[in-house]
Amino acid sequence: MPVEQDIRERLYNNAAVGAVVGSDVNARIYLGMLEQDVTYPAILVEKISALRSNKLAGGNAHYTRDLFQVTCWDPAYGTAKTLATKVIAALNGTTSPAITAGTEIDLHDSAAGVFHVATDFTVMHNP
Repeated sequence: MPVEQDIRERLYNNAAVGAVVGSDVNARIYLGMLEQDVTYPAILVEKISALRSNKLAGGNAHYTRDLFQVTCWDPAYGTAKTLATKVIAALNGTTSPAITAGTEIDLHDSAAGVFHVATDFTVMHNP
């Protein structure tokens, strides 16, 4: 299963994330980009980069270190922030693949009238 799908599944199956997002949690976790008419709160999972390790003699990588950004969106700052906290708790420190939380930033899109909290996650896995 692609790592993006694994992250999405972990969030979908997390009760604390579901408590913030609501009963329609499956439809509110997006991969790659948000839909134009998104229903909030919503979660966006984006792959930012991948760093593959290689043997000195060539060949296949032993592991890949991907950087993902998971962004929580909502018109209310408190909801976006609470959801981000639940997402971090759901993903940080998990194994197979190994996921660790990194930097986090709080942002506001005044044109759209929504807040978003973006958190970077490093994911180590076998390709």
